[in-house]
Amino acid sequence: MARFALPSDCAPLEFVRQYTRGVTRYPYHQWTSWPTTPVITRVEQYSGESRIVVGATQLAGITATEAQRVVDQWIEFFAAGPSPIHELEFTSRTPKRLFEALASQTQLEQLVLKWGDYADLDVLSRMPNLARLRLGGATSVADLSPLAALDRLRVLDIEGARRVSDHSSLGRLKHLTDLRVGDAIWGPTLSTESLEFLVEIDDLRMLRWSPQVVSRDYSPLLKLTWCDYIWLREYKGMKPSLEELASVPGVANAMAIQHATVIPVTEQGSGELLGEIRYDKYGRPTD
Repeated sequence: MARFALPSDCAPLEFVRQYTRGVTRYPYHQWTSWPTTPVITRVEQYSGESRIVVGATQLAGITATEAQRVVDQWIEFFAAGPSPIHELEFTSRTPKRLFEALASQTQLEQLVLKWGDYADLDVLSRMPNLARLRLGGATSVADLSPLAALDRLRVLDIEGARRVSDHSSLGRLKHLTDLRVGDAIWGPTLSTESLEFLVEIDDLRMLRWSPQVVSRDYSPLLKLTWCDYIWLREYKGMKPSLEELASVPGVANAMAIQHATVIPVTEQGSGELLGEIRYDKYGRPTD
């Protein structure tokens, strides 16, 4: 792939100033755990907060029986009906039965899953307020169509969904602004039948896409002139080539950000310019 040498005052870096959250080269929604929110492991630690981080599995120092009891108590809690929780993150494996218990949490606005053996996404179709969703380690998921019911969804991140080859149902998410579909840390390369569905998402502004198009036809991306940032994994034989796709503003912006030698650092919230990070030709920060 061609590398782009860009001056620090070029337009793509103005784009970085606008979208970067803190010190990062990639201007999309961040899924890191909330630093001020402690991880809780047991139901009795919950005291009515609207935002919680749960680590209910893979617990050290307890017996298998006790570990089972911890999960059972969370299942009972979530299955009991809507709660005050609006933002929920799981930091450890989410077993299928725990995921299915979330069907009663119809008030959720954000859900973050690290990984698990969950498969049936119909659970999520019952959450009409869901705006931000991360499906980490989604290796058992084979059908994305239940997500099409989430008409308030703005941010969607799907990782490792190797059983999925038809992503067309995502085209019904008309208000999606940030979409990421990527590989898991390990496992086979993902694939998709077509990218034509992306043209249907009028509000899309950020796209990070890893699956290989089976036909090698990437031409639908030429129509995404309204998308600000389009990162693609490069594959041999893709048509148009990645260099040819750089005629699309979003692709050009992503390339510029990835290969820029100077990245402005802004303060989260105010957007005030704090300084610059300089990178060497290998993408490593320099002093």
